Amino acid sequence: MRSHIEINSSNYYSFGCFQPYIRYYAEDYYDTEWELKRRKISDHELLFFTGGEGEFSIEGRDYHVKKNDVLLFKPGLQHEGKSVRQPFGFFCMHFDLYVSKTVPMAGGRDALLYRPVMSQPVKYYKALVGLSEHMVPSQAAYIKGLFSKLIAVNQKRENGFQLLSGSMFTELLVELFQEQGNSGIRHEYNRDIASIMGFIEQNYAEKIRLSDISGYIHLQPSYISSMFKRYTGVTISDYIALYRIAAAKKQLLEQNGKISEIAVDTGFYDVHHFSRVFKRYEGLTPGEYKRINSAWQKKE
Repeated sequence: MRSHIEINSSNYYSFGCFQPYIRYYAEDYYDTEWELKRRKISDHELLFFTGGEGEFSIEGRDYHVKKNDVLLFKPGLQHEGKSVRQPFGFFCMHFDLYVSKTVPMAGGRDALLYRPVMSQPVKYYKALVGLSEHMVPSQAAYIKGLFSKLIAVNQKRENGFQLLSGSMFTELLVELFQEQGNSGIRHEYNRDIASIMGFIEQNYAEKIRLSDISGYIHLQPSYISSMFKRYTGVTISDYIALYRIAAAKKQLLEQNGKISEIAVDTGFYDVHHFSRVFKRYEGLTPGEYKRINSAWQKKE
């Protein structure tokens, strides 16, 4: 199959089925300098940056990336990159995408609430993903959450994980298409949103109340809550939890401290609260996450 169909923000909804083929997921983190030597790949690679800053080039087009940016390497395009500020981290995945053109539906297009039943065999075509090479999504926290869940599901590999992975990947791709199609890609966050995020990042290890944030940026709590959800796609409490989990994951892999100590260090009430919140967002308990990732590090 040739990549002769491009799926983009204008046409993605006109295809009946998406079938991703995901080769590789990873969450990488570097305290020292990191470099990606010049290369070409045969599939797509999607990166979401979780920390630091980097410089990348795709076919001579230069991009400066930082936390919450998204970068897409498309098949056959020469690219390279390096970190310029550490610690430097990112989620990444390699994938191909197969899609089906619209075909007649059994019972009519509006007969079913969710995915329609095809009335004839579906023919899939290999697709090129028509997203921008560099994006700064307004729903960065939501996108980061999807990446985190995808990696957790594939690390745990319980029954049905392939089906769940495909569903979450499709959700991630549609979110990026919608961001681009609705001009939701912005090169700077709203100033107030940036201030809220900065306050959380400086104080995540302490108890954070909405009134604390309100006093810091001098805005009403109700306005702060609605504004933050509108711009990021997640609530302030979700963002605080995600940030604490990210800090905890780093400690779980880099330190030998007790899980109960890490829980307190990253702002959770106790180890039970930590485990409950961690599993809700990551699909694993802190102990399972540490055990799985430690095993992978030993293999490497």
